[in-house]
Amino acid sequence: MTTQAKFLKSILLAAVAMAGIGSALPARAGDMGERCDTYAGSPADETLPAGIDGVAFGDIDVAMAAAACRAAWSDGDGAARFAFNLARVLHQDERNEEARGLYETAVARGHMLGKINIGQMMLADAAAAAAALDIAVAETGNMVGLYNAAIDYRDGLGVDVDMVKAVDLFERAAALGYADASYALAALYDDGWLVLADSARAATYYERAIAAGHVDAMVYLAFMYRDAHGIEANSAKAIELFRMAAGMGNATAVLQLAIMLQDGSDADAAEAIEHLRAALAARDLELASYLIRFPDQVNAAGRSAIEQELIAAGLLDGVADGVFDAAALAALRAHYAAPASL
Repeated sequence: MTTQAKFLKSILLAAVAMAGIGSALPARAGDMGERCDTYAGSPADETLPAGIDGVAFGDIDVAMAAAACRAAWSDGDGAARFAFNLARVLHQDERNEEARGLYETAVARGHMLGKINIGQMMLADAAAAAAALDIAVAETGNMVGLYNAAIDYRDGLGVDVDMVKAVDLFERAAALGYADASYALAALYDDGWLVLADSARAATYYERAIAAGHVDAMVYLAFMYRDAHGIEANSAKAIELFRMAAGMGNATAVLQLAIMLQDGSDADAAEAIEHLRAALAARDLELASYLIRFPDQVNAAGRSAIEQELIAAGLLDGVADGVFDAAALAALRAHYAAPASL
């Protein structure tokens, strides 16, 4: 299957539900219109006759559907739905020019689902054109072009997914000092989803990105050190990295730094509370998630400090005891819903 077909299958078309052709066949396939609907109708098409489920894009039997839909479109009343169905058949078969013409005809006759598929064809064409430009720039050795082309190959944007090419292009961009490329490589090796996991290599690329000031690299390398994720645990290094990222305004780092410091020395605990207050004032959603789902991740002193802020804002009555009960959670939700900061 070509890149355009893969790209289109990854986006919501006017056919989203799976339907086996065999299970969709009626007991007796009658006229060509019925066969066309059965073999090529979209499951999302509300104009399909009752009892016909349609077929998901990508699962159409092109040979069977094309014959039935051409006959249905040329015979009988020439319903707009048959033009749409035939367009889907040709679209799947990558006969895009004819398919688009039929989509446009269907739309002109009132079948609005054709607009969706025309839009997806336009997106695919644009992605292919953009990828071609990225690749052309990459061929000159420009580091941004190398990086952008690597993204295209990694994500299948206008080209087939090719992780060998993606990694090569990322590495070339990283060698030229492009921090985002180093970070992208680190994330690939850290996650291990698209390439084989390699924590040591991930840490190396995170370090390269950090040297160029990449804040997200600081955060994720800090997680690796904190959690001993493929490398030796080093809490001091994790705190150092979280502090660096927090100083650059990264909200995740602010919260994680607070959690790591909260049970330390008096100075550490005081710093942790200041970070929690800052996260609350900024309405950091990660803090809210912790307090709603995992309140024990924030210690009693930290929860009490947050309750004090909510009391001061007039959102919570009572004493700040660090229990963080239902009333405190309601106050927290009211704070996050309010437009102004505390």
